[in-house]
Amino acid sequence: MGEVYTGRCGWIRRRGIPGKGGWFTTKELSGGGPLIDLGVHMIDLAVWLMGNPKQVAVSGATYTKFANNDISDSVHSQFGEKQENGTFDVEDLAIGFIRFGWSLSLLRSMALI
Repeated sequence: MGEVYTGRCGWIRRRGIPGKGGWFTTKELSGGGPLIDLGVHMIDLAVWLMGNPKQVAVSGATYTKFANNDISDSVHSQFGEKQENGTFDVEDLAIGFIRFGWSLSLLRSMALI
């Protein structure tokens, strides 16, 4: 690939969020939202492709904006069963920056409704 001096990784769940209240939106069952589901794998692959450079600094944030939104149910995501009074206690957006000695890498992992 030549000299890699910057990188970017991310994932967008285009099919929406599986049914509210199921395992996917319940932290106790899933462990977390898109960061734990896909983000860690995207970061791992990107860092590996860059030759496993030493990280100098890391910062990030997570957001939960779809939890109380009526359009985050299985009608719009077209898969997963919505459960009445279901739990949605995971993030739906995770964003972060990893600074290496020579570069900046961006992670973005989110769901679209």
